Amino acid sequence: MEPISPRTQAPVIGEWRLISFEMQTGNEVIYPFGKHVQGTIMYTASGRFFGQVMPGGRPAFASDDLMKGTDEEMAGYRGCQAYYGSYELEGENVVIHHVEASLFPNWEGTSQRRLFEVSGNRLKIRTPPMQWDGSEVSSVILLFDRIV
Repeated sequence: MEPISPRTQAPVIGEWRLISFEMQTGNEVIYPFGKHVQGTIMYTASGRFFGQVMPGGRPAFASDDLMKGTDEEMAGYRGCQAYYGSYELEGENVVIHHVEASLFPNWEGTSQRRLFEVSGNRLKIRTPPMQWDGSEVSSVILLFDRIV
C-alpha cells in the first residue's frame, strides 16, 4: 500500500462538504439524518483524516452548557457521528480509515474500509454492509462536494 505524502496526488486529498447521506436496504433508500444533513470530511496529504455527520436543523439547547441539555435536547447527540485518524489508499478506489477516536467507541482502533469515487468536484464514499438501528443495511452512500 502506497503511503500518502505531499508528492502523492491522491484524489481524495482536500476538504469536502456533505450533500447527501443515504442508506440502501434492498430496494429501499432511507435518509437516517434527514435530507438536510450536514457534515464534512477532510483528507490531508500527510495521511490524516477526520469526518463528521449530523442532521441539519437541530434545535438549540436552552442552556449554553454543553452537558446540561434536557433528555430531549441530548437526544440530538444521538444523531451525530464523528471520527478521525490516519488513512491509506488501496488501489484506485479504496480508502482505509484507521480510526483513532470516534463518537461510536466500537470503531476506535479499527480499520474501516470504504470504496470511493471522485468525479470532478464530487466525492462518493460507499461503506460495506453494516448494522444500523437494528437492521442490516446493504450500504451507506455519502456524497460530498469539494470545498478546497
